[in-house]
Parts: sequence; structure tokens; C-alpha cells
Amino acid sequence: MSNRYLPLFAPIKLGSMLLKNRICMAPMAFPSEGRVPERYIDYFERRARGGAGLITTGASSLSPVSEHKGFVQLYDPNNVPGLSRLADRVHAGGAKLCVEITAGDGRNQFSPNNEPIYASSVLPVFGMPGVETLEMSVEQIQQIMSDTRRSIQNIVAAGVDCVNIHGHNGYLIDQFMSSGWNHRTDCYGGSFENRMRFVREIIQIVREEAGPDFPIIFRITLDHMLPGVRAEGETVQILRELERLGVNALDVDVACYDVMDQIFAPYYTGDAYTAYVTDMVREAGVKLPILNAGNHTPDTALAGVESGKFDIAIMGRALIADPDLPNKLLKGMPEEVRPCLKCNMGCIQRSTAKGIITCAVNPETGAEAEAAAVKPCSAAQKVVIIGAGPAGLEAARSAALRGAKVTLVEKSGRLGGTARLIASPDWKYRFRQFFDWYALQLKKLGVEVLLNTELTADSPILEDAERIFVATGSKPIVPPIEGIELPNVVNVLDVHRDSSVVKGETVVICGGGMSGCEAALELAEKGKKVTVLDALPMLAKDCVMVNLMTLMRELMKNGVTMLPNTKVKGFRAEGVLVETAEGEKLLPADTAVHAFGIRPDRALGEELMSRYPGRVLILGDANKVNCIYDAVHDGYNAALSLI
Repeated sequence: MSNRYLPLFAPIKLGSMLLKNRICMAPMAFPSEGRVPERYIDYFERRARGGAGLITTGASSLSPVSEHKGFVQLYDPNNVPGLSRLADRVHAGGAKLCVEITAGDGRNQFSPNNEPIYASSVLPVFGMPGVETLEMSVEQIQQIMSDTRRSIQNIVAAGVDCVNIHGHNGYLIDQFMSSGWNHRTDCYGGSFENRMRFVREIIQIVREEAGPDFPIIFRITLDHMLPGVRAEGETVQILRELERLGVNALDVDVACYDVMDQIFAPYYTGDAYTAYVTDMVREAGVKLPILNAGNHTPDTALAGVESGKFDIAIMGRALIADPDLPNKLLKGMPEEVRPCLKCNMGCIQRSTAKGIITCAVNPETGAEAEAAAVKPCSAAQKVVIIGAGPAGLEAARSAALRGAKVTLVEKSGRLGGTARLIASPDWKYRFRQFFDWYALQLKKLGVEVLLNTELTADSPILEDAERIFVATGSKPIVPPIEGIELPNVVNVLDVHRDSSVVKGETVVICGGGMSGCEAALELAEKGKKVTVLDALPMLAKDCVMVNLMTLMRELMKNGVTMLPNTKVKGFRAEGVLVETAEGEKLLPADTAVHAFGIRPDRALGEELMSRYPGRVLILGDANKVNCIYDAVHDGYNAALSLI
């Protein structure tokens, strides 16, 4: 059978550098406190061994003048040994190593201690209302250039293959290039030539220190999604100038921090959402190779390369979820790829808290060395897992990988539990793919799966089980509100199960957590007139923050009325009685949906803990209601507990 993904594995040259394929690891890495820690090296090495042709590090600092304190400090010669180890390990994996180099954050910098922030000009600091940057002096710029020279010398000494100049998303280099952010009147501002001077000097230094054949990729935003950043025609000017300056490829994307959610676009946004900007490069007459990121799947990567929209597909979160994605595609096995959910729960939200990149669907991300050290179980232990939601599925997969004899029991007729049930909107198709992936993995591993089977504490299958993992999930909270039993009142899970339970055109959703808001968006997209309310002052408070920005925008775009600070007093045949700051009112509704949250369903688990002491572990929502990230990690850790 032919492999339709083979076009992704055609070699390509960027300058003097030959890449074995068209798949590039995006520059997504965790804060490193200025150094190159072993965990950082392990993370990138794993992606190289998974088959990516080019590995790009996270942004690394050229100078301390305007740097993000967590970035690798390239100007420090003490980092050369770490960079050299990183290069060696990436090369051993069959990939080339690219270091993303940045001159600093400028107006994107966060200053918790009120330290001065320097930028191209006096500009409002993103995320800090009322705070402005200071205009960087010529002396500071000259210091950046001096530090850049030393940084490039260190990069070359370490054996790095190329650099990607971080000139996008409104960071410092972008601020110098773009007329909306560069208001200077000296030789670094004013005319187009002067605004490009900062960039031109960095490129010249790379050429002087690394040589004329050293590949330079330039990362540039072509649509900031913010009016006034660049004048008409300015982006085309910049593209042509970059080609004239001798960069070898363009890494093109969209957005800036003022629309941050579009940088880390969640599943609401769709696939390949930045591919449209690649047309701007060709329309400008620029013939450089194009790299493009933005929620790429194997299929959108293939389509982009085959159509010529871009030459290399950049994948970040997809390779965090499954570092072996390229190798699996090369073997013609796309069904084996563990899908990224684009949920941002691990790679963005938890990574910020933990200081390392993590992943909702891949518990080994950020813990590559620990994962490699996991050994098989001491014997073929018999493990029974009750519940086939994300926690139970991951426990079954990981336990089977360790050599246990696993039986997975699920009372419904399909895998995935509540997490699959609520994945009914089109924009959550990746969640459905995720559970299909689990079904395939369990079949390959020989896990016995018993669907439509409900166990009790007396079930004989439990008697000789050495370990019992209970992942029975959760139950809806149904508070004793007057009228909640009326026929026009339904639970949000019933809506996901069968949207035909929603009668009429007007819907009021009571409970504005993420579940209620996503249901509101799904129904609004189907043409319903939807109101979502909550007693709290903020809707979707449990949503990942960058996702929340997109969710709110989509709700507004689809005409959803949002009512925070609104408490449900009772349900009526004609609508919902609520209490607001203005007093009681009746919100008309053909159908009322209650989404007051869920609670652990652990009764069976508690009974089994008493019946089989020391053999039972309660996982996922049955233990503590949380999100898919916690459920999957709970299941993985449960399997690690086997001895």
C-alpha cells in the first residue's frame, strides 16, 4: 500500500543545511533559568529521535539588556557545554538543531518588581495597564549587538546547525521593524531603512561570526490581528528586505500578545489557522522557503506542502503530544499518532506553574528520563480497571505496557466516559480521535475490554485481582431548585448525548462554567438563541486562561447572551426565574439546561477499599473532579504504582 504522507519526507535545503524531511519542531520549551539543564536536553532529544527533521529550541537570549529571565543565556560562555550536549544528542537522533535567538521582550516583558522595561519606543506594556516602557538608548542597542556577537560565537562553538531570528508576535525585534511600535527619531527609527537597522545589524553579525553559508531562518508575523501595527504595504517591504539581506527561509505566523489566544490557539480556532498568511510571501514576489505553524495536523501539513503554500510544517503541541509522529507517518501509520487536543492544559497552563513543558495526553512529556527508566512489573499482575474514561484508559494502557494482565470494564457501550460525551461539537473532534487512539492501543496490547458491563463489590472478577483501579468518574450535581424536574429542564450531559432534547429556539443555560459555556457555543452554532448565566462574577472561570479569550470571543460572535452575577431561583414552564442586582426577573426559555457541575462518583470505590484493603486505588474524577490532564496523569501514575 502506498504511503500518502511521503511528500512530507522529501529532503529540503535551507542554505547549506540539508533536512531529511519537512517536519520541524516548533520552539516550545520550558523556562531554564538561563542554563541548559539535562531535562531540557532530554525533551528535545526525544523529539529528534521521534523523527522530526529540524528541532528548534525555545527562544534564547542574545543579551541581558532586555531579556526574559527564564530563557537560555546564549551570551554566557558557561552555556556552551550544555548547548554542545544538546546539539550532539539532537544529531544522534537524526535531526538538525536550530536555536531561536531573541533580542528581548520589549513591551511584552512582565516586570513583577517594577523594574524598568526597555523597548523600541515609549509603548504601553502588555498586560500592565498604565505602565509604559522606556525608549532603549543607542548605547543599550550597541550593547545588544556586542552581546549578540558573543552569543553567535558561542552557538557556532557548540555545533548548532542554524538560527531562527525571533522577529514576531510584537517582541523587541518586531517593535523595531514595525512603524506602529517604532516612534524613534534617531538612526533606528523614522524611515523604513532606519527601522530595519536593528534587524540588519543582527543578520550581519550572524553572517560575520557564523559564515556566509550558515542558515538563517527569520520568524515574522504577517498579520498581527491588531490595527495600526504596520502601515499599508510595510509587511511586503519587510519581506523583500529580509530576502535582500540574505536570510535563507521565512517562518511566518500571526498575532501578537494583545490577542494572545491566537498565538496559542485552542481547539475552538480550527486547524492550520495561520496557513493563509503564506500567500502574502509569494504575492510579494519573495522566493524563500516558507515554514508555517498553527494547529497543524498530519493532513494539513501534507496539504500545505503538496500545494506549495509552505515548504516545511512546524509542529509544536503535536510533537509534545506524540514525539514519534514523524516516524509513525513515515511508516504509513497515521492511526498510531496520539492526537494533540489543543487544550493548552499542559503545554501552556501547567508548564507555567511547574516550570517544565507537560502535556495533557502525554504524561511522559517533560519527564523523558524518568519515563525511560520505568521497568516492567515484577510479574504478570492481574489488574482490573473499572471505568473507561481518560483515567481508566491511561491506567490500562500504561499497566499493559509494564507487563500487567489488564481487564478494563465499562458499564456503557463505548470508551471515553464523560470526556467523550461532551466532545460533541465539531471543534472537539480531536477528543474523539483521542479515545479512538486508546481503543487501538488497548487492542494491540491485548487488554481485555468488557463494555456494557457493570461491576459490583460482589463481582467474581475482582476476587483474584492483585490491583483494582476504580475510575468511575462523576455524577451531575442536581440541586433542589424548584421546578428542576420539569420536562422543559434538561441536564447539560443530556444535551451532549442527544441535542434533540433541546426544544424550541430559546435556550437558557444555568451554570456558566466551561461546560455550560461550551454547550452554549455549540447550541448557538446550531442556530439557537442562547443565554448562559452564573452566580459568580466571571463565566468559565475553570477554563485555561488563553482558551478563555477565544471562548468569550466565539460566544459573542455567535450572539450568546452572558449573564454573570445571576442566581437561579427556580425553573418555570415558560423559563428561568433568576435573581440579579436589579431584582428578580424571568428569562424566557423554551428549554432550560442545568449545568451546575459534577461530583465524584466513588461509592463503589469506597466499598471496594473496605472489601479489598490495600488493593484498590481510586482515580480521575472519582477521586477528585478536575480536567482531562489530571485524569490521564492519574491513570499513568496508577500504573507506575505496580511493583
